[in-house]
Amino acid sequence: MAGPLLLLQGEADTLVTKAMTDEVAGSLCRTGSRVDYRTYPGLAHDTYPGQVTGVDDGAMPDILAWIGDRFDGKRATSTCA
Repeated sequence: MAGPLLLLQGEADTLVTKAMTDEVAGSLCRTGSRVDYRTYPGLAHDTYPGQVTGVDDGAMPDILAWIGDRFDGKRATSTCA
């Protein structure tokens, strides 16, 4: 068993598609990993100012909060069924 892992997917990402990340998340869950998988409508792979926001920039508040919770000793949730 591994984790915890925060896995983020921009739903507008055409480089790494949601279907690809869904498969990765499923595979990790099947091996017993604790995965917090989150998707973000409208976010793409990278940020191009004035055109599209990438998942790394658009999800930054969630990323920082998730990491902060780990440093605070809070147990990560898992979206694995």
